[in-house]
Amino acid sequence: FNGIPHYVQETLVSPKELEEALEKLSTESEKRLKKEDNPFLLVIVDDLYDVLSNDSNNKQLLERLMRDTEKTNIHFILVTDTPTDDVLKSLRNYLEGTLYVTLAPGEEKDFSFEQELEKEEWEYLTTIGNAIYKLNDEKIKVRIPDITEEEIKIIKENGLR
Repeated sequence: FNGIPHYVQETLVSPKELEEALEKLSTESEKRLKKEDNPFLLVIVDDLYDVLSNDSNNKQLLERLMRDTEKTNIHFILVTDTPTDDVLKSLRNYLEGTLYVTLAPGEEKDFSFEQELEKEEWEYLTTIGNAIYKLNDEKIKVRIPDITEEEIKIIKENGLR
């Protein structure tokens, strides 16, 4: 996704770059706490497991950033291929909503939050692209569109229209 317009920073892949970026974001968050009407900033974390397994300091920084999201106008999309309790438990208090999707066939999962779904909801999730979004006690069935490499290339070259 590098090169998409409005990116503040290119995609980070190394643990060292990631830790430095979270530290910068933490500093930015502290500045924003002292001001009002901060511009919207969206942080996409993919894969959350990698972020949290590399360094415990990353977990603390992420928790602090997510705690102040409304005050700072810094918002997060967290994605994980490993939705285990140990990965999500500490951040669960800061998640406003949850999006349930199935893992690839044959993937192991250890995710006790799945107990929040009924049998028919799990069956709905077995179709690729189906998801369930839960906010408070309301559950909404949604279909997630696929994006192709060609579409990503077009966006990178021409921007969003």
